[in-house]
Amino acid sequence: MKVFGIGLSKTGTSSLANALTILGYNVKDCLGVEKYTKGDITSMDESALLNYNALTDTPIPSFYQELDDKYPGSRFILTIRDMEGWLKSCKKQFNQKSADKQSEAHNELFFDLYGTTVFDEEKFKLSYIDFTNGVKAYFKNRPNDLLILNVSNGEGWEKLCPFLNKPTPESLFPKSNVTQIRWLNIHELAQSSRSAALHLYELSNDLTKNKLTRTNQFKYALSSFFGLDISNRIDRGADKTQKKITQELLRLDPNIPVITKTNHDTLLKNRASWNHFWLLSCSEGEAQLVGGAVGYTINLALIEDGVPYLGIIYIPEIDTLYYAVINKGVFKVQGNNSPVRIEPHPIDSSAEDIKINKISSAQSIGSLLCQAVEKNVSSHFVIESSNEWQTAAGHAILKSIGLTLIDTTDNTELKYNKKDWLNTSVTVNTP
Repeated sequence: MKVFGIGLSKTGTSSLANALTILGYNVKDCLGVEKYTKGDITSMDESALLNYNALTDTPIPSFYQELDDKYPGSRFILTIRDMEGWLKSCKKQFNQKSADKQSEAHNELFFDLYGTTVFDEEKFKLSYIDFTNGVKAYFKNRPNDLLILNVSNGEGWEKLCPFLNKPTPESLFPKSNVTQIRWLNIHELAQSSRSAALHLYELSNDLTKNKLTRTNQFKYALSSFFGLDISNRIDRGADKTQKKITQELLRLDPNIPVITKTNHDTLLKNRASWNHFWLLSCSEGEAQLVGGAVGYTINLALIEDGVPYLGIIYIPEIDTLYYAVINKGVFKVQGNNSPVRIEPHPIDSSAEDIKINKISSAQSIGSLLCQAVEKNVSSHFVIESSNEWQTAAGHAILKSIGLTLIDTTDNTELKYNKKDWLNTSVTVNTP
């Protein structure tokens, strides 16, 4: 028996391919074509059809009837998605630049499927409706042979495993290539976070460089009158920043939960199935450093299937951003300057003069890790205890240069979404 994923591209086909791999299938995702004739199954690589027992994405949807004839008894999975989200994803992916890179055969197949080689909203919408209706009509009297799966709407193992007569894995159902995540502009998100926290930088300047001006003397007097000392002002500024960033994250995608240092009471049973969530803390480190400067740092990380996918750290005192997306590099921005890519040498953990630095939960863990990475300090960091929102952003930045955080209890990479949000002893190590 073979399994064919016959959903159109951008409907969760990569997630399905990964899920089938977890279930033990030998999977080929996006086989492609070197030649194309409508209805001619020889347009596909015959050896791939023989060697793989599960195939998904292009060109499988175009040949599901022919594959049904050639491989009787097979199972077919139609991945679907809400129209608005699918069209938005297709618009970004299937542009002229993309079409120019494809082979003539691929563009012929694409035109046959959508009536165009580049995105056209009306043609794509009609093609999606015609295709899904055609699949449903074809399998109308064979409910055991077709599964309709909406991965983006949260469906997963509970439907897939019974359909394939497979036991349910303990791992989360993989949600790969989530549109809002993969197309996220990290530079814009980092600057948005800085903008939300810029008043903390201005407050830091007021408390240090400008503390003797008449304006600030008046501010201090007014604050004291209302019972607000410097620490109160900093804490209020951090709360304001957290609200602004949270609103922006929910605007980007209201379906991705935001866990914060001050709002993390969701029970594990309700969040155990989360593939993605944000970890945010706007008050890491000391509230007030020597000289009155704002010592708090802002830490933001996106967790994907238990590990950080991106991390942003903003240090208001020096108006500096550090941020990274896995496999896309680490960047630093000072003030209004352009981003500068950081390409440090990995820390040599075998060096004889290695220095062991112990970091406490009272410090800004992410900030210390960023600065050490940038300066290429030969150090071995030990974080004795911490919360997940303290380490996640720095963890993402470390992963982007080939390092990682290790949970010393089992000597594996640190994972997130634990019951109490607590990390025990953690070290920096190579993967």
